[in-house]
Amino acid sequence: MSLKSGLIAVSVLLLVGCETQKPRAAGPEFSGCEILEEDRVEKISVLSCPDGSEYILSDSNNAQQVRDGVDGKDGVDGKDGVDGQDAAMVQMIDPCGDDPNTLDEHLLVIGTSVYAYFDSQGKRFIGRLDPGIYVTTDRQSCVFQVLDSGEIIWEN
Repeated sequence: MSLKSGLIAVSVLLLVGCETQKPRAAGPEFSGCEILEEDRVEKISVLSCPDGSEYILSDSNNAQQVRDGVDGKDGVDGKDGVDGQDAAMVQMIDPCGDDPNTLDEHLLVIGTSVYAYFDSQGKRFIGRLDPGIYVTTDRQSCVFQVLDSGEIIWEN
């Protein structure tokens, strides 16, 4: 065998050897990942990892994930949180009873807050009542007191 044919044979073996080996990505975070594509001009590599994820790795070792891997198994449920505050009681009161011949006022009690509501000729009015003594403005003129607790005491 001549020197020229020996060099050609070694070159062919080296080239064949390079083709059969799959390159691996460097760095512990990419352990087991294979390089799918390399662009030596742009200095980037596309990596495929055993979990199915793929990354683009630049020459400066900046990695950008382009596809997530398979989701892992769900963890154990955590401890339940503290129960929320109880809902406020809502109550509708007709302070003087129903009188179809007058503008009938109503009281709306939500928790400890009291609201006066009435409807006059299609116009609706609502207002919060602070603790104190009140008289309805309809013909019945009922007197009542609103306490700090939201309780209503009738004066008549």
